[in-house]
Amino acid sequence: MRILSRERLIYATIAFGVVFASYLLTLSPTLTFWDAGEFITTAYILGIPHPPGTPLFVLIGHVFGMLPLGVSFAVKMNVMSALVSAVGCFFYFLVLASILSRIDRAMGWGLPAPVVNAGALAAVLIGAWGLTQWSNSTETEVYSVALATIALVTFLVFYWADHLEEGKDWNLLLLIVFLTGLSIGNHLMALLAMPAVLVFVIATVWDRYRDYILSLLVGAIGLYVTFLRGFSVDGILAGESIVNGGVLVVGLAILGAGLWWMSRTGALPFFGWSVLLFLAGASVILFLKIRAGLDPAVNEANPETWRELLAVLARKQYDVRPMLPRSVDFLRYQIPLYFDYLLGQVGPFESRVAGQFGRPFLSILTALLAVGGSIFHFRADRKTWVYFLTLFATTSLGLLLYLNFPLGNSQAPDVAGLPREVRERDYFFVVSYVFLGMWAGVGVFAVVGSVLRNVGRAVSRPVATAAVVALMLLPAAVFALNHHEADRSANYIARDFAYNVLQSVEPGGILFTNGDNDTFPLWYLQEVEGIRRDVAVVNLALLNTTWYLEQLARKTFTAGGMPQWLDSLSPSERQLEVPRIERSIIEYTGTAEDPLSRIGIVVDEPVTLEVAGIELSFPENAILRRQDIAVLQVIRRNMAQRPVYFSVTVPEEAKVGLRDYLVREGIVDRIHPRPAAALARAGEQVVPMQPPETSWIDIPRTRELLEEVYLFRGVEDEDVYKDGTARALIGNYGATWLQLASAQARVGETAAAVEAIRRGNALLGREPLDDTYLNSLINVFALSGSYAQLDSVLQDLQRANGGRLDDRLYKTAAYNAAVVGHYDVADRLLEKYFRETPRNVEPELWIEMAEMALSTGDTSDAMQLLTRAIRVDPDNRRAFLRYINLADDIGNEVLTRTFLYQWVRTHPGDTTTAKLYEEYEDTGRFPERLRWDSLTGGRASAVDTLPAGG
Repeated sequence: MRILSRERLIYATIAFGVVFASYLLTLSPTLTFWDAGEFITTAYILGIPHPPGTPLFVLIGHVFGMLPLGVSFAVKMNVMSALVSAVGCFFYFLVLASILSRIDRAMGWGLPAPVVNAGALAAVLIGAWGLTQWSNSTETEVYSVALATIALVTFLVFYWADHLEEGKDWNLLLLIVFLTGLSIGNHLMALLAMPAVLVFVIATVWDRYRDYILSLLVGAIGLYVTFLRGFSVDGILAGESIVNGGVLVVGLAILGAGLWWMSRTGALPFFGWSVLLFLAGASVILFLKIRAGLDPAVNEANPETWRELLAVLARKQYDVRPMLPRSVDFLRYQIPLYFDYLLGQVGPFESRVAGQFGRPFLSILTALLAVGGSIFHFRADRKTWVYFLTLFATTSLGLLLYLNFPLGNSQAPDVAGLPREVRERDYFFVVSYVFLGMWAGVGVFAVVGSVLRNVGRAVSRPVATAAVVALMLLPAAVFALNHHEADRSANYIARDFAYNVLQSVEPGGILFTNGDNDTFPLWYLQEVEGIRRDVAVVNLALLNTTWYLEQLARKTFTAGGMPQWLDSLSPSERQLEVPRIERSIIEYTGTAEDPLSRIGIVVDEPVTLEVAGIELSFPENAILRRQDIAVLQVIRRNMAQRPVYFSVTVPEEAKVGLRDYLVREGIVDRIHPRPAAALARAGEQVVPMQPPETSWIDIPRTRELLEEVYLFRGVEDEDVYKDGTARALIGNYGATWLQLASAQARVGETAAAVEAIRRGNALLGREPLDDTYLNSLINVFALSGSYAQLDSVLQDLQRANGGRLDDRLYKTAAYNAAVVGHYDVADRLLEKYFRETPRNVEPELWIEMAEMALSTGDTSDAMQLLTRAIRVDPDNRRAFLRYINLADDIGNEVLTRTFLYQWVRTHPGDTTTAKLYEEYEDTGRFPERLRWDSLTGGRASAVDTLPAGG
């Protein structure tokens, strides 16, 4: 039976329908994390996504988004992914049905056509419901189009071989060449099918067209060497020599020889048409240059000139790794990375990822069945087997070699000091996993066929029905086990997080973001849904590029319903002021521990800068990256007119020393022109989030955002799967609730703080009896000064843990109570829980609490706390001298002399203090060398035995 028949087309349509329906039922209702927000946005506005630009995907998405489907643009884009993946399954079915028919004939089984078609369907479904392929097909991603292209190419080259004996010409191969060139505009993944196509074509026609094929190969090699090696991309970009002279000469010689040979074999017309059609397909990349010249809102790398276009295609914006040296050990880490993604956590494979085909045991079974299926495939049809094997090797081991991966994001978690990926990269291997799944389907078919052969009877209808059911068991199991993780039908987490971030910003504000997941979804909301277009989103990573700075400076942020003060500004005044900064940049190469080069300024000596009234100090040898300088300049030029924020996702080192000027408002940090501590003293609603007082929160604003503004759809729904990215961002909500609770406790809002504790811990997935949940309650009751509630929780925790808790827990609770002036609570707590072991409380804790009391002018409590320290450790010189100084400060000469004499009498080895005591007795004046400022340099020592807070 040929690869095409009416019956097979019907079954292929069924395969398409089943796969498409399963994808639609689990389709994301909006954007997802990572690149989806950027792709949806650029398709909507015809923009330029990150290098290498994917113009074909943008154009297809834009056209598809115009269809009147009655759903949002984001859903249309997700439907497009599902549709093209299902179309790919249509072609894969036709290929597999042909292969299984050949296996059936070669093995002499004589199975009915429905059983063969069911086997092909099962093989398609296993590949389609593999976790990575399923996930890619329910969101907006380029990989679904790439996979569909490979499926079409596979079908075309098999169809060509199937009809070769009929004397048909090679136009189908020319179509494949065109599709290959066109696929460059979507993703380079489709090019990975070309080695398999080449090997298959050679294997198919070698005996009859040897010279024809060889002349084409020589011509292709000459073309490659001449144009891709004879000219230097780096030289072109650097404005230096663009010709590699010797290589160019060799390439021209090979090309000339190939052209001569092709003229003799008659292959020259095919070669010429191949080059023209490849270039015609690849010409879609010219969209990048044309569209970039029109300055769309998203115009990454701005490929407006030929040189910039070349830089985009070469991905010069990124750290493209060469094949050598290896990033990490190939055998120890890179090969296991592939099996981490294939099998999940099993044996030596430790990445926190699920297996491709359900649980690890099922993934292992699928891999073993794939090996068996490959063997039967080889025995029945070696040419198509070679195609499958070459494609599988290219998209697995070949990619490992070529891309030179560092450690996976969660691979080998105990290994430190090696480079890691910022996210899991299983999608790079998706083609190999799909083909592995299809081969596993072949293996299941081989098992069923072998069993039926051993039965030795004709296959009746009931037996055939049982065979069909047996064939469907593995795909059904894969579907059932992968469904929860692949189902995005109720997942709004990415979209709602972006919404919540934007709504946290006051009108006309400037928001600094950190990476893809806190930037691309914001672009989507602003450009596609039109939400909060008044907010200027500034990505810190992109600030390290000059093109982004130029774009920000040109972009005007406008939206309806602006506040009056912003609406009155001219369009030019609404723009961000982002000056060019190249001249102030020098190159800095990182150390061995930080091998990535940075661009920035090395501070030669300590310097203090004033930026919009904010004083910032930088020590000697501090490094100010390009992004740091840009942040300071944006603040300097804009803060007087517009509020400025950091997203909660921005790491501390990217905040350019502004920590003291930041106040948390929901899930953003607002930059104030005065220190947060000064705002608190001035009566503003600014409260420390956690002891000690180094981070601050606006209670009313945060409470309003959390309770009235933010969307939390699906966040607490256990049926909605949360991957690591989603859990991390949800953790920001939970942490914000807990920080709000801590602040509310400090101002006496205990009931509200307890409710915030409940909300925060629920978002973090903690049960009320979890230690972490109870610890947060302990923190709240300590800060609120609720001794009875604090003591009750501690006793509950003791009972739950079968006895006494870690001493540090009691000490931290006391410390937190003391931070806000509840010294009586701290005292009672330590007195109760350390009554039998008072020396287990370090005197430094009492001293530190005494310093807290002194900072608020509470001398009486300070002296009592210092007395506790002396009682715990009569040999603690620091406690004695602090008490003596305090007694002198309040003018209590009796106490001063008494305690100083007691120390000298009990510590005869301290001759220095003894001499100072004699001086005090002789002169009647307290010696300057004994004063606290002289002893400590004006600084109180910190207690290093306690954490910052609960």
